[in-house]
Parts: sequence; C-alpha cells; structure tokens
Amino acid sequence: MTGARPTSRLRDLAILSGIAAIGFLLRVAVVLQYQGAHPNAAAPVIDERSYDLWARAIAAGDWLGSEVFFQEPLYPYALASLYAVTGPSLLAARIAQCALWAIAIVLVGLLARRTFGRAAGFVASIALALYGPGLLFPCLLLKENLFVPVLAATLLLLVATRAARGGRAIAAWWGVGLLAGLAALLRGNVLVLLPVLVAWPIVRRALQRAHLGRACATLRWSRSAPRARSSPSRGGTGRSAASSC
Repeated sequence: MTGARPTSRLRDLAILSGIAAIGFLLRVAVVLQYQGAHPNAAAPVIDERSYDLWARAIAAGDWLGSEVFFQEPLYPYALASLYAVTGPSLLAARIAQCALWAIAIVLVGLLARRTFGRAAGFVASIALALYGPGLLFPCLLLKENLFVPVLAATLLLLVATRAARGGRAIAAWWGVGLLAGLAALLRGNVLVLLPVLVAWPIVRRALQRAHLGRACATLRWSRSAPRARSSPSRGGTGRSAASSC
C-alpha cells in the first residue's frame, strides 16, 4: 500500500501533464492563427501596448523609470526578462504565455485533486484546458496570463499547509507569503485576501482544538458508560456519574 500511493500520484501527474500538453498545443494553434490574421497581432493596443513598451524599456536598461508605477509592475518585468533573452518578439511572448497556461492546468488539477478528490482533479484540468477565453488569452499581452498560474500555485500551497508539520509547515507558509506577494504585484486587489491568509492558521488551530475537545469528551463518555451500566442498581448509578465528572 505504501508503494502504491506514490505510484498513483505519479500516474495522475502524468495524466495531468498530458492534459496540459493538449491545452498547450491548442493555445499555440490559436496564437499562430492570431499572429497570421489579426490586425493587432503586430501592433498591440491599450494595455497590451503599455506593457509591451514598458517591457522594451526595461529590457533596454531603464529598470526603474522616472515616475510612479501606473500599473502593477511584475508582468512588465517578467516580459522584459523574456525580451532580454529572445529580443522584443511578440510571438515568443505569446508562446511563453501558452506554456504558463499549461502550468496552470497542472496546478489547478492538483489543487482540485487535493481538495475534492482524484476525479475532480481530472475534470478541473480538462475544463481549464478547453476553456474558451483561456484559449484566446495567450494571444494578448496581459497580466492575467501570469496571474492565473501564480494564484493557482498560491492556493495549492495554502491547502498543502493543512498536512505540513514542523519545519515543512514554516517553509510552506513562507512560500504562501512569497506567492501571495507576487500575486499582489500582478493584481493589487489580491491584498484584500491578506487578512484571510493571516486568519487561516488561527481559525484552523481553533477548530482543531474544538474537534479534539469533543473527541476527548466522547472518549471519556464511552469509557464511563459501560461502568455505569454494570454498576449495582442500589446507589451504583450515582457513584458512576460522580466518578465520570
């Protein structure tokens, strides 16, 4: 049984990776169609243009700029890191975003598997792989392409803290804090969730203690009940009840 569980996990991870590969190929196909036919493929507009120009400036050496950040900065810096390797290639950026969605498919599958069971993990990963807007989003230079996998990783690690103990628990919470910080640098409204992250371990510890208290009370009652039933009828019940208190 001990060896079967890791084998099952590896098999499930392989299946999720296969689903992610299908999702990646579907998105690459959409990107290639967009690249060849859409009028904005070579000339991004609005937020896309802002991110692209910002990333080009960072890649050219203007790391901090001269003004307050108008938008969350992590996505332009990530895009600039890619531009520094590939050059300012919009196609490379879009293919990289297809890979980010493939990672998100695996993470969402693992999150659903851990939370709701094995079948739910497969359903969630397939749903995200075939999700219509998710097929189109890699074509667009928008922060949601990076935000989705970061958020999925944050939630997966947060759920993993339930079973972590000792040093692993501390490392897991450091990881949750780091990923939550990165998510906030992609979407500022993530900061609204910070009180939830702070309250999570406190509430969970209180619930665990409450469950433990009820379990101990039930155990004490189950031990005292047979003695109460087996005591003599004359005065025995009163002595048993008094001893259980």
